[in-house]
Amino acid sequence: MKPPWKVDWAMRWAAEKVHFEPGGKDHASPGGSYDTSSVIVQAIFDTAPPVFQGYEFVGIQGTGGKMSGSKGGAVSPGMLLDIYEPALLKWLYLRRTPTQSFNLAFDTEIYRQYDEFDRAVAALKSGQSTPAQERTLRFSGVEPPALPPIPFKQAVALGQITQWNVAKLGALLQTLGTTYDQASFPVRLAKARAWVERYNPDEVIQLMDQPDLAYAGSMSLEARARINVLRDYLQGLPDSIVEMEEQVYAIPKQLEFEDKQTKAAQRAFFKDVYSLLIGKDTGPRLSTFLWAVDRAHVLRLLTLPA
Repeated sequence: MKPPWKVDWAMRWAAEKVHFEPGGKDHASPGGSYDTSSVIVQAIFDTAPPVFQGYEFVGIQGTGGKMSGSKGGAVSPGMLLDIYEPALLKWLYLRRTPTQSFNLAFDTEIYRQYDEFDRAVAALKSGQSTPAQERTLRFSGVEPPALPPIPFKQAVALGQITQWNVAKLGALLQTLGTTYDQASFPVRLAKARAWVERYNPDEVIQLMDQPDLAYAGSMSLEARARINVLRDYLQGLPDSIVEMEEQVYAIPKQLEFEDKQTKAAQRAFFKDVYSLLIGKDTGPRLSTFLWAVDRAHVLRLLTLPA
């Protein structure tokens, strides 16, 4: 048999000689399970209640609900370690008090968490951490590398562009003139790939198989002209990513435009390019993407019907 919950809890305290018992905030509320079970354990089992610590819930963002094993809403450590580095995962818990809630993110919120963690590690390396922040990071197993790791968001975008190939990623970053800790490449690429392929298929960056004739037909003559300028430029085999960066921003510019108009024209132009290439309004940094992907396929997708 199983007694009602509040009696069962008190019975277990007495039978198992429990001295410390944490519980969720619902059990910690005045008149809640802990208060009631404390009376029961003394009156019926003649035992003192354990020391209690109430805690806030851990949410699971991107899948819905809170972390609740009793309701089937739990995630396994293996699932979390698919997308989180162990030190980051420990840091997320250790930097909070039990009465502070936080979310484990299976959606794009994970970008912010990785960025905050990287900034905290950089502050530790530069000696700008408070004693409490340093202690939290040390307990999390952090040893700051000589160079910063590749940001998780870049690992997601550039990893897809390079087909998750560590060597290709290193070569691309070298071309971009960006230096990161190379030891972070295989680790973060693996986490980024799992995050995209298992939990965020909508974030997959993939060139369309065929030209989007319907979208091309909806474009204005001015927008089509800009796409043709880009296509002609790409046929000339640009020398560098830096040059390509300048060109993709320059194509929508007009001499009479003010800054606000220029930015609006650039946004519209980028939206058209992304829509024609990957069927989405936005995507990875355009110059890097155009540099890295199959140029012949890109030219085919940017060929507009007459």
